[in-house]
Amino acid sequence: SDLAMKWDIPFAYTTEVLNFYKKNEYCIFLTTLRKNKSKLMDLLKQLGILKFFDAIYCIDDLSDEERSKSNSWRDKMIENKETMFCKIINNKRHSNDVLAVGDTIYDMIAGNKAGITTIGVLTGYARKEDLLRYANLVLPSIKELQKIK
Repeated sequence: SDLAMKWDIPFAYTTEVLNFYKKNEYCIFLTTLRKNKSKLMDLLKQLGILKFFDAIYCIDDLSDEERSKSNSWRDKMIENKETMFCKIINNKRHSNDVLAVGDTIYDMIAGNKAGITTIGVLTGYARKEDLLRYANLVLPSIKELQKIK
């Protein structure tokens, strides 16, 4: 919603980490379950981080056929994220070239279903023990991502 976007700010070290990976010529994709892509793009531009992303996938990018038909909110989130991850894999051609970094168990489950390595980051949305159930690796902060190449 517009109200939620008003309060959006990047986590500490986000710009530093994105810049690190961009300088090292990694492709960076953003997946989100937000619906309004144009507002999202405006927000990312306003935050100064739009330039780091090679592509951005949100609900607007999924066709009616691609969107989850599940009645379960949880399953719908996972299935829609998985579809976005599969779009990235199809773009990159190999799932071993793709990492899913997220802060919810839904990010991790969707990444696992798509066959990609998952990294959970403790930003306050999920507890470490919950992420560890689904993630290949859990990091205390986004800053730690710079150690992974």
